[in-house]
Amino acid sequence: MDISELERSLRKAFWFNKATLACLCQMIFGLINYRTVDLAQLAAGLEGTALLASKQRRIKRLLMRWPVKLDWLGPWLLSWFYNHDEKISLTIDRTNWKIGQVNINFLVIGAVYRRAAIPLLFILLDKQGNSKTNERIALLERVLKYIPKERIINILADREFVGNEWFTWLNKNKIPFKIRVKCNFITTNSRGLEVDADALFHDLKPGQIKAVHGKRVLLGHGVRPPSSEMQRVFNFIS
Repeated sequence: MDISELERSLRKAFWFNKATLACLCQMIFGLINYRTVDLAQLAAGLEGTALLASKQRRIKRLLMRWPVKLDWLGPWLLSWFYNHDEKISLTIDRTNWKIGQVNINFLVIGAVYRRAAIPLLFILLDKQGNSKTNERIALLERVLKYIPKERIINILADREFVGNEWFTWLNKNKIPFKIRVKCNFITTNSRGLEVDADALFHDLKPGQIKAVHGKRVLLGHGVRPPSSEMQRVFNFIS
C-alpha cells in the first residue's frame, strides 16, 4: 500500500482536511518505517521543507485534535478484515509499563485475524496490575454494540482473566470463552473428585499431548477442557 492508497482508505473514517490527513498518513508510515513513537524522528519523516520544529508542532496539533472516544474505530477496522456477518473470535488482554513513575496500563479487546489480534477498543486503567471484572464487562459491552453475541466464536484470554463473577457474566450472556488457568486451580477429575488442574496431566512426559474429555467444575461453573492440549497448558472453555 502506498501513501495515496492509505489516504483514500482513511478518508472514509476521518473527517480531517486534506493537509491533516496527509500528515496522519505520513506519521503512520513513519511509525512503520522507523519503529518508534519518538516525535522528532516522526517529524523528520514528514514531507516538505518546513523546519523540524514546525513539523513537530504540526504533529502536536494533529494529536490535540484526536478524538477521545474511539468506539467508531472498531467497526471501521472490522470492515477491512471481515464481512458484516462473519464469525469472530475476540481477545481480551492487558499491557502495563511505566514512563518514569507513571503507570501506563491498557485493557484491550481485539479481533483475531489469522495469527494476529486487531485492536478494536481499549481503556487506560488508572492503576497498575490486573483489571477488575466491572472494567472488563464495561469494555466488552461497548464492543457488543456492533458485534452481536451470535457472531462471537469465543473470547480468548490468559490466566489473568479468571474469576467467578467474570465467568458468571459470560455464561449469563451466552458468550463462549477459552481461558487459561493456573496449574494449582481446583477442578474435578472424571469421577467428580476435586483435584488440582495439574493432576489431570500428571502422567504426561515433556512434549506429550493429552485430550481431557467431559465437563469439569471450575470456580463453581461447568466447563470443559479443549479436545487437545499440550503438557502443562491448562485451558478451560465454557
